[in-house]
Amino acid sequence: MHRYSFISRSIALSLGSYAQSLLHRAYERLMPVAAMNGDLLIVQLGQIGDFVLTIRLIEALKKKHGDSIRVSVLIDSINSNLARTCEGIENTYVYDSEKYSRSQKRTAFPARALSGNAFNCALWLRGDMRTFRWLVAGRVPVRSVAVFPNPMRSSWMSLIGRPGKAPVNGAGGPIGKIRIGMNKRGNGKTYPHFVNSLMESGGIDGHEVEGQALSPKAALKDRATGERHDDRVFIHIGSGGELRRWPEERFAEVSKRLLELDGKLSITLIGAKSDYERAGRVLARIKHPAGRVVNGCGAFEIAGLKAVFEKGSLFIGLDSGPMHIAAFAGIPVVALMGPQSPEVFGPRSAGRERVVYKAYPCSPCWQFACVHNTGGGAGRCISDITAEEVFIEAKSLLKGGTSIEEDTATL
Repeated sequence: MHRYSFISRSIALSLGSYAQSLLHRAYERLMPVAAMNGDLLIVQLGQIGDFVLTIRLIEALKKKHGDSIRVSVLIDSINSNLARTCEGIENTYVYDSEKYSRSQKRTAFPARALSGNAFNCALWLRGDMRTFRWLVAGRVPVRSVAVFPNPMRSSWMSLIGRPGKAPVNGAGGPIGKIRIGMNKRGNGKTYPHFVNSLMESGGIDGHEVEGQALSPKAALKDRATGERHDDRVFIHIGSGGELRRWPEERFAEVSKRLLELDGKLSITLIGAKSDYERAGRVLARIKHPAGRVVNGCGAFEIAGLKAVFEKGSLFIGLDSGPMHIAAFAGIPVVALMGPQSPEVFGPRSAGRERVVYKAYPCSPCWQFACVHNTGGGAGRCISDITAEEVFIEAKSLLKGGTSIEEDTATL
């Protein structure tokens, strides 16, 4: 994409996001949430990773308020099966928004079904104007994540006055070990994680959610004593699009080095059915011993991934739904982040996560193209991540390393 077209589109999206924040802020003042009780509607029209993060919020709300709240969700059809696994959800409404949905056959806005409930309030995570108009027409009080500052609204500014200049490996900021945690100030002055940003409206302390509602399962407790349920590493080779596609040869290199590191380790490559051939090419590059590497692309249902991951030793992958499910399952996670913000969309795995992220001035961005890669394909913030960087983080976690605040040295 031409540089100036990229900047123009980025500015337009930024202005639209800023206008939404002003609109939501005005409506919050007009119709404030008086109390977190009764029927609650959570608006989350994002993709799988977004909904996995939302499940954590739902569990925390139910833990705090119990039966005094009844949670309904408005979600994309891609998350229907996941919603069925969440015990805290009373009602599920499906809407495939043109703004967010990737579904070929879209489900219309369920206005009639929603109107059958007298919602006491709504929590807005991701939605469209059609949803907002319905909330306003029904005079439903709203607490919205959109009112918080969003780093993508100003990312385009870094490109002004730098015609034709692409980042070099490591330029523009630190690479590597980033601690993903709660906003310790608790004041929302920085753009928070979806869950963090709504803690105040839910009456929940952020550290309570991080330490209790999101605590790891028994498998992680066993690992803390040096024991592992399964010496299996899950590597997700899917990307959700060309912009986040990491080279096949680097997946192969990381896999080979892990197999050499520990003779007991085995690797399962995971992804959608459409990733099966790509995984086959990765396998061909590894030249692995029989039985130690498996092509599992297309073999697992999203709704069952959490149970699968809970028995593993490590997950490696890009910013995706499976990455967030792995973090939710409580296993250590190495996440390759970009072009999204790791502070907002990074993994939460009870302190056992590592993020490899190129903090270029143009990142995070709106994710429709990379201004530094006019020929298409992966963005520079992804393609510049090396296999060595990923392996170092994976090795550290397998040997019991944790993401602590002191461990923030750049590679």
